[in-house]
Amino acid sequence: MALKKLAISAAVLSVSRATQAAASFLTLPLLARLLAPEQFGLVALAMSFVLFTMAFADAGMGQSLVRTPPERREVWSSAFWMIAALSASLSVLLLVVAYPAAWVFNQPDLAPVVMALAPLPLLQGMLSPVIADLQQREKFPQQALAEFSGSAFGIVMAIVVAVNGGGAWALVGQQLAYITVKAAVLISFTRFRPQFVLSLKDLDAHIRFGRDTAGWSLINFVARQVDPLVIAKMIGASALGLYSMAYRLMSLPSYMFGGPIQNTLYTRMVRLRDDVPALRSLVLIASRAMASFLFPPMAMLAVTATPFIKVFLSERWMPMAPLLAAMAPVGGLFAVLGLNGPLLMATGRTDLRLKLSYEYTAIWIVAVLALATQGITAVAIGYSVVFLAYTPRLLQLFLQPIDGGVREYLRAISVPTLVSAGLVLAHLAATAVLPPLAPWVEMGLAVSEVLIGYGLIAWALHGRLNQDIRTLRSVLRSRETPAEAQAEAAFATQRIVAPAASRPLQEQEG
Repeated sequence: MALKKLAISAAVLSVSRATQAAASFLTLPLLARLLAPEQFGLVALAMSFVLFTMAFADAGMGQSLVRTPPERREVWSSAFWMIAALSASLSVLLLVVAYPAAWVFNQPDLAPVVMALAPLPLLQGMLSPVIADLQQREKFPQQALAEFSGSAFGIVMAIVVAVNGGGAWALVGQQLAYITVKAAVLISFTRFRPQFVLSLKDLDAHIRFGRDTAGWSLINFVARQVDPLVIAKMIGASALGLYSMAYRLMSLPSYMFGGPIQNTLYTRMVRLRDDVPALRSLVLIASRAMASFLFPPMAMLAVTATPFIKVFLSERWMPMAPLLAAMAPVGGLFAVLGLNGPLLMATGRTDLRLKLSYEYTAIWIVAVLALATQGITAVAIGYSVVFLAYTPRLLQLFLQPIDGGVREYLRAISVPTLVSAGLVLAHLAATAVLPPLAPWVEMGLAVSEVLIGYGLIAWALHGRLNQDIRTLRSVLRSRETPAEAQAEAAFATQRIVAPAASRPLQEQEG
């Protein structure tokens, strides 16, 4: 039951994210034709400031609340009011820096855009206890519904504003509509209702947890936003628009699959935090499964960047082709290695998470400042090179709490890595021998190659797959809560009494 519930939760969130991404993907060609790269770049620059404040919106206390029993209402309420005060001050900060930022980057239109987006950190911060409540109760379908509803309304808003000539405001409206609708849906499902209580003493443990998390958020923000800021200042808004679009496509695996899987695994990792062998098995199995699913399509996207852009975007985005080709290969790895976040938080090793961030950020700041002088393509290539070069160090710290080795981890993902590399070589050989292919034809060939890759991975890992499933069942069953064990027993009884009629409802409730 625990494995089935975990799989269903991850699948629900992933399907929701995939549906959102598919909808965004289908509307992207329209927006790409209605909006210029400079307009995408303007909003990307504004979002750099907004994302900075959103990184601190809850000071890490949201994830810490997941570890707190819901009966301790005074702790939850105290955290809510502290988060509300902090996030409100961050929204005010955006209003204050809007015009100075526009002056520094010589972008007069930047100030009103930043000011329009100022409510985002306040809304995001106040939602964090609500999300923690739903995550603790593993109400992932409700979270998925909120994500999907917000995304759908955001897309509709973007299209309507863009068609009516709103320019960059289409993307601003998308962000505001998304967070507003998402908040409305989440609030309708939560049991959390804040009391008028503020006790700093009750928050000591959460503040300590949030200290490292807030530091990680700051450094992680710098790592992710230093390149847009440097590009905007040294190369220009048009180049930033191309780079931000390539980055968005590269990070789709993290958004669609990495995030949902991390959310569902986090609560399980918290329960397993004292069982090192079980945690190690969980991490290795999850990494192998994610790599098997994500590596082949991202590898093929790297070698088909040009026909991909011709088919799905437009000729005006063709300068993005070398950027996407350079960044796509690390997209799948980026999503897989994202498991370090929930693992290190669950085991209380936020210090290692912080160390990972500041080491990588220091390297990337130096690299991007040098690479930007060589052009936007050099920045894209450098992003992948730096990330790959730092991966062994990342693995060393990531695996430390579970006594894992780098070689053991690399062996776990070796099959999908080798198959993906083989697909790339096969595609390059085929396109070199065949006459020039139309973009649609080459994309069809790439899809076929990805399916072949999945078949090869399944064949190579068929024995391992059965063993992984047995291991997961054993690991998750060993740490079921009493409520889960009761649900498992009820499910088994119900399956015997009325297998066809009652199973769907019982599964959903369990």
